[in-house]
Amino acid sequence: TVTSGDLCAAEACFRPPCAVYVEKQVRCLDTCSDAELNAADGWHCDKACSNDANKCCDVNADCGAGQTCDQQPALEVAPGACLGYRIRVTNISTTGVSLPSLKITDTMSNTGVFQSGPASVMLPTGWVCPNFNWDGVQVTCTLPGANPLDPGENETIKFKSELKDPAQMDAMFPGAIPDPVNTVVVNGSSSDDCG
Repeated sequence: TVTSGDLCAAEACFRPPCAVYVEKQVRCLDTCSDAELNAADGWHCDKACSNDANKCCDVNADCGAGQTCDQQPALEVAPGACLGYRIRVTNISTTGVSLPSLKITDTMSNTGVFQSGPASVMLPTGWVCPNFNWDGVQVTCTLPGANPLDPGENETIKFKSELKDPAQMDAMFPGAIPDPVNTVVVNGSSSDDCG
């Protein structure tokens, strides 16, 4: 109970909001080599900027003045192909908020179409990403607090996988071949230092 003459003091510390942009891309790997995972071009987005097919977007504002964010045609691949995947997370804070920790949860289900993988998983320095697999169970990758992601910086996770060959596909899927499902959720934590 607070009565006249009582003193009450408290400091409220509100964590500033974090702002991240997530790009999830795929590309065909001609030789299925690890080096191809590091290629700058040739990555496919669901939506890309009209002036840069390698820049993923959600809305026109992501692309700059006079540019549009356009739906891209589906990437069609043949049985037996090798695919590279990358998940890039960028800190897009406009208020100077760094992310001391970051968690990416990726649920990967291959619907039976992959022969191998994920293989050659490439993680940024310091990241921990156990049990990287296609079994439909969530894979959680974390950025430890010792390596904050500052505004404008990004981190990328890459991996590759091979589709089953034509004979295997025909035997397993006499009708339509189901699409693999890959759902990514990113959560960040910003500094809670009141100063």
